[in-house]
Amino acid sequence: MAGVNTRDKIIVIAEKYFSERGYVGTRLSDIALECGIKRPSILYYFASKIELAQAVIEKQHNECKEEVFDSLQDTDYSPREKAVYAIRNLRLYLERHPENPMVSFLFATHIDGLEQAVVQYYDAWLTSLYELLVTFHKPNEAKQLAKLSLILIKGYLSTSRLFNRCEDLDLLMKFIRRLWTMEKESAPLAI
Repeated sequence: MAGVNTRDKIIVIAEKYFSERGYVGTRLSDIALECGIKRPSILYYFASKIELAQAVIEKQHNECKEEVFDSLQDTDYSPREKAVYAIRNLRLYLERHPENPMVSFLFATHIDGLEQAVVQYYDAWLTSLYELLVTFHKPNEAKQLAKLSLILIKGYLSTSRLFNRCEDLDLLMKFIRRLWTMEKESAPLAI
């Protein structure tokens, strides 16, 4: 990780450990060891493990927003085309980040301090999806579709660790495309 500052390096390595071991199973001393620093150095940048987890969640949110939604801003695409491109971008994002630690965070929301960060991440996703969908659905429908999409994505992320099967992601993306665009048959995602 040449050229990466210490704080960012800690976040990247913490993301890996949270993904592999979950929140509870991740130890700051292991992260420090892999970073080549002492445990107190982590506490210099992050007051607690919770704060580090929040930084990882923020990093993931920013990456996801950039990869899935920001590329659709200021385009001449119709609302339906934006939806199709968002689905394609989401699929690519999920392929590039198969070990997303958000899964472990979603199941550790009983830990004080982590719940708020996960809820903010979820709400940001919901808002981004709603803003996309409300351009060609009634507001109430768009809100329901956004929530249902997140439930489906969360389910996929939860099970993808158990069954590493690409066809599940294909099926999920085709189903979400049908939901969003109300198409009878879903054409291939590549445009």
